[in-house]
Amino acid sequence: MPFGGKSAKLSPQQGKMLFKRFVQLIKRMRQRGVTATFALEQLADMLTAGVDLASAFTTLASQGRKTERVLGQRGLERLERGLPLAVIFAPYVDPITLTVLSLAEEIGSLPEAMGDYVQRDKARRNWRQQCVKALVYPVLLLFACLALAVFVRFQIQPELRDLQLQIASPQTHGSMITKFATNLPLLVVDGVVVLPLAYIGLRVLRTRFHLSFALPGDMYFRAVHSERLAYLLHVQLAAGLSVVEALESMETAGQGRGVSVHSAYMRIKILAGERFVDALFPGCHPILLQLCLTGEQTGDIAGALERTSTVLRAQLMRQLQQFTAWLEPGAMAMMGVVVAATMYSVFGPMYSTVSDLSNGSSLT
Repeated sequence: MPFGGKSAKLSPQQGKMLFKRFVQLIKRMRQRGVTATFALEQLADMLTAGVDLASAFTTLASQGRKTERVLGQRGLERLERGLPLAVIFAPYVDPITLTVLSLAEEIGSLPEAMGDYVQRDKARRNWRQQCVKALVYPVLLLFACLALAVFVRFQIQPELRDLQLQIASPQTHGSMITKFATNLPLLVVDGVVVLPLAYIGLRVLRTRFHLSFALPGDMYFRAVHSERLAYLLHVQLAAGLSVVEALESMETAGQGRGVSVHSAYMRIKILAGERFVDALFPGCHPILLQLCLTGEQTGDIAGALERTSTVLRAQLMRQLQQFTAWLEPGAMAMMGVVVAATMYSVFGPMYSTVSDLSNGSSLT
């Protein structure tokens, strides 16, 4: 809040300092997550190899980074007091994973549950890294090219037009091709900015007002939501929770609005006496529906959900690879069009002006 009726203003030095602190905070949060996953992986490997809990936590507390040492020390303290160990993972995992680890500790399968979580978390991080690596280079090139096109359009071309008007005859006008090439980079900029925003706006509009029109990418998002739901349900059912308990925990676990809404819908349907397959949320992926129908007939819903998660995750990875394979060539092609149009919009009027000067000098 401003004091004394005066608005508080940040100096450039203060703004730069705040930005640096924000970047450092993001880096620390990201590094903390990676370090916690590495610590859990080490702990799971030692327990799976037969090392007892006390030795595993002692090893973790005596080496590694701060997160690993803190995790090891907390584990030793709770082990000495005879308290449950899964609570020490609360700052590093989501509520559903914490519930699964607690149940796994009760039945003596904590190392296996930790190993499953680590594999899933590493796969998720690798997927994000692949997305970032695939997007950064083409997007940077494209935006640098578009920035050059905007600079030429609003800085170079007005000066060139004034020069042309001073030198050439008043009847000289740019051709239609030159005008189109001049405005083409701006059209590309508008498309790059407006189309994604319009797509997001249409998705939000459809969700908020419950409209039924189709959009590109609907099947991909259906696969993402179905895979997430199948995985979260599977890990909880495998840990010993009932379907209703698992759905109830997913409603309040902070896994996203989609998971919360779908879980609430399914829980209400199941409590009303409907079958699991009939209680699946509207618009679920056909693979989820078919495998759950088979699992309900065989009495293995947890296994069907696990197979659904595996199949859909593999399908999503293939689609991501196909998208990234076309992303860079598409961005390079768009950049080539923008560069060609920008060069033509500059060199075309220059060539026209030189031609007018040559014709004028020859007539003289």
